[in-house]
Amino acid sequence: MRWLLIIPVIPIVFVNLTAIAANGHTWTVAQDFSGDFWNIQNAVDIASDGDVIEIGPGWYTEFQTVSGWEPYDVYVNLGEKSLTLIGSGAALTVIGPLGPDQHHRYTYGIYAAWAERVVLENLAVRNIDYGGSRAILQHGGHLTMNDCVFADCYEGVNANCDDGVVIDRCQFSNIRWDGLNLYLGSSPGSIGFCTFENVRTGVYLGSGQGVVFHDCTLRGGTTGIGFNYSSIGTIARCSFKEINDKAIIHGGSSTLALWDNEISVDDAVGVYLAGLRLYGSGNVIISGSWCLWGRSVNTKDFRDNQFLAGGPGAYAVRTADYTGNPLRLDLRYNWWGTDDADVIDALIYDGNDSAATNIIVDYVPFLGQPVATEATTWSQIKQIFRE
Repeated sequence: MRWLLIIPVIPIVFVNLTAIAANGHTWTVAQDFSGDFWNIQNAVDIASDGDVIEIGPGWYTEFQTVSGWEPYDVYVNLGEKSLTLIGSGAALTVIGPLGPDQHHRYTYGIYAAWAERVVLENLAVRNIDYGGSRAILQHGGHLTMNDCVFADCYEGVNANCDDGVVIDRCQFSNIRWDGLNLYLGSSPGSIGFCTFENVRTGVYLGSGQGVVFHDCTLRGGTTGIGFNYSSIGTIARCSFKEINDKAIIHGGSSTLALWDNEISVDDAVGVYLAGLRLYGSGNVIISGSWCLWGRSVNTKDFRDNQFLAGGPGAYAVRTADYTGNPLRLDLRYNWWGTDDADVIDALIYDGNDSAATNIIVDYVPFLGQPVATEATTWSQIKQIFRE
């Protein structure tokens, strides 16, 4: 029954945009001159909306400098064209310079300005690393990406897409800023089966309605996924490990559902609470610092989760400093690693502990045993922080 609650957060069925784009002409790019063109930009310049460009193996290092009030370098400039770019595999088709520090101005791997639909498949963008540069920059329209790799860049994908995004099986590694920076307005998005390795912020969601992150792995970096402003969405079956500040940020006036996620961090916060509403169940949050930290939000439907804190100064819940009108944080019907109320009380820092915070955590009644998720015992949790 749990998954029925996700339905209101996914109000749209995504269509196969690759099939739509495939109604156009197909052009081929090959560095051995066996295709229609030998570089990607020449194919883009000839192509029309709806066309497909198939890109052969090779490292494509050609770029152009676009003049203006502040010139920038771009490797593939789609302009306003709705195109599909299909590589020969992310390990074979690479866009970008051969190594780091090759540019000294803003640089973009693929740039789309107000294209209606852009589809990227089976390719990689690497070494777009000058400060403020992006591997992918898209303004407007819709973006679909499948089986792509973004590595050793300043920022991965920056998409201000008013018609949403669909991103599947993509890899982000060694990104100095955001892996995904998404502003979707009132549009939905689906991000699934992606990996984020050593990315400063895996995903920054500035806006979006019905944005779903599922089956993703995030390891390393400062922040895993951040929901901000009026974003509405879901994080389901994702894994967060070795994050060094906050695994999940529930910020602004966002509404967030968490289902069956695994968060295991040492000196970091599991979930930062500052949004409008948080609900869901089946989450395991393990922290050597604070599992939950923040102020009072609507959490009355955040049930059947496990909050397991271990280590010196660790808390399952640490409320933020607040001296306004009294607030309450509803965290009843969860498992705290013990059925001893006194032990649970010691794992919670709230208004009962300090006059600096006028927030009280309600945790009674609590679950008397772990919920049916990962079979992790309390002794195993303690062992994690001994190692």
